[in-house]
Amino acid sequence: MRSYRLAVKMLAFGLLCQCGAVGGTPTARGQAMIAWDDATSQSYADGWQAGDDGGFGFEPWEFSHFFQAEFSAYDESQFIATNAHVDIPAAGPAFGLTNANRPFWGYTAWTTRPLSSPLLSGQTFSIDVDNPLLVPLAEFDYPGIFIQMRDDENREMLTLLAESGYNDDGWTLFDAGAGGRLLGLSTAETADGGMHLELQIVSPGMFELIATPLAGGNEVVLSGGFKHPDSRVHSVSIVMYSNGSAADGSREFYFNHLQVTGPLPGDANLDGVVDGIDFNRWNAHRGKLNATWADGDFNDDQRVDGLDFVIWNEHRFQSVGEAAVLPEPTSPVAWWLMAAAATLRHRRRSGRGNRELHAAQ
Repeated sequence: MRSYRLAVKMLAFGLLCQCGAVGGTPTARGQAMIAWDDATSQSYADGWQAGDDGGFGFEPWEFSHFFQAEFSAYDESQFIATNAHVDIPAAGPAFGLTNANRPFWGYTAWTTRPLSSPLLSGQTFSIDVDNPLLVPLAEFDYPGIFIQMRDDENREMLTLLAESGYNDDGWTLFDAGAGGRLLGLSTAETADGGMHLELQIVSPGMFELIATPLAGGNEVVLSGGFKHPDSRVHSVSIVMYSNGSAADGSREFYFNHLQVTGPLPGDANLDGVVDGIDFNRWNAHRGKLNATWADGDFNDDQRVDGLDFVIWNEHRFQSVGEAAVLPEPTSPVAWWLMAAAATLRHRRRSGRGNRELHAAQ
């Protein structure tokens, strides 16, 4: 216990020497790029297949399709699109989904991109989508498209759906509330130019969805709760069903520019740098329940504890746009930092150290 407290004091002292006074002037509120993928990635130079893993911060693509190429204008239900109907950007490249031209067969193109880490409070997932007009292949056939967020147990967290004949082909949000809520945008509006979507995690279990038509029009903002408020978003699925296929690309569903942005892990005061100021925030609130990011709760479990220190320690001295490492121990300050960090690492790896850490909290 004593060595743990001494290590904390050593680290705090060293960081103050390294970073300056605690009341230092913060830089602009920095947002880090946590995950990114785009159809321009070299990973898709030979096409788009299951297991491809372009960009960073995501896990490989997963597909679950019902498709028959002999009834489609395409060899696969997923492809990299470059045609005049793509608006994100114009003429592509973008990710594309297609179906087959037989009514009532329920052809479905379902693709999923897992995140390397779940979405936490303060983070934003964004994507550009360019939907087709939903035109049934036959009467009483109902094509549709949706974007769905799922948790680590593959449960639905929320869904943004558009289906022919349902709510006048308008986009509808399904979340924790009863029934669906109209977004106020029709698929006809968003087919012309596409739509930018942002899902902001406001707090555990709560979100804000922002939809912006890219060809002009009013931004739409809806707030709500996830269907499983105690869980986290771990993946996004993009799906089209029963909409047929067209050689000119007019029946296909396109999307691109997947991103997750948010504060740097460990950056409690949101100044774009993980430093001693953030450590002091964590240290001042150790053991606090119902905690926030600003208190030092970096893993969004609403408590400040040793797990949050581990996150701070793993990202210390990083800044938005660059990653700094602990300096070589060429000065007494650096030696103190190295010694304190080593002591804390040793305590974490020891069962006795973990018990004492919990007792201290």
